[in-house]
Amino acid sequence: MHFTYNEGADKEKLKQGDVLRKTARLQEILEEVHPHYNCEEYKYFQVLTQSCDLVRRDQDGSCNSRYITLAAVRTFGRP
Repeated sequence: MHFTYNEGADKEKLKQGDVLRKTARLQEILEEVHPHYNCEEYKYFQVLTQSCDLVRRDQDGSCNSRYITLAAVRTFGRP
């Protein structure tokens, strides 16, 4: 089934295309690694890193990707 129509999202695994709401924990991470994106107008972020690179492979639970690429989601046009 195409992901657009998938009602049961897997909340345990991060995948390309997932939209993340900016939580307190995500704000902490952004402040550390990319403070520019930790502003009020960015409420959500979409995962751009490919799903195959996000699969946990090692015993320590790490994935192939050294970092996760996110795109800031904000309102389009004038508020």
